[in-house]
Amino acid sequence: MRARELLGELFDPATAFELEWDETFAPDELHATAYDRQGREINISFVPISGDAVDIEFKRGGSFDVTGRGDAERVFGTVIQAVTTYLNKYRRPEYILFSGKETSRNKLYLRLVARYAARYGYQEIGVNDLPDELFSMALPADIFILQRVGQ
Repeated sequence: MRARELLGELFDPATAFELEWDETFAPDELHATAYDRQGREINISFVPISGDAVDIEFKRGGSFDVTGRGDAERVFGTVIQAVTTYLNKYRRPEYILFSGKETSRNKLYLRLVARYAARYGYQEIGVNDLPDELFSMALPADIFILQRVGQ
């Protein structure tokens, strides 16, 4: 029972570092910033791309690399909180795209997607299911794509 409770707490947005939002970028582009316990910046970017789609990226300490410096659960909780706030307060695009720099993260991302996407009305789709304007873009091979359902 305790193990199940601990697993449920992993990546919990309630453990997120405090977010600050910057709305001064191009139309519909937003950035959320938080700072970890060591003062390193966590930046989550929501960048509109072709059509009704947004690309989500996050960096810690200015890098996409795994830092190995701990607090991974709180960092991912922070990213999840930023995405939740974005979807609830700012915009619900038809497509959300994101990818991991390192293949080793893909299992984690798939689990997070499975856990949270349906809560916000999204389902994972394959690259071949994208509309032409997105399909023709140079997308990484390990891209994750969510599509809003029930429109």
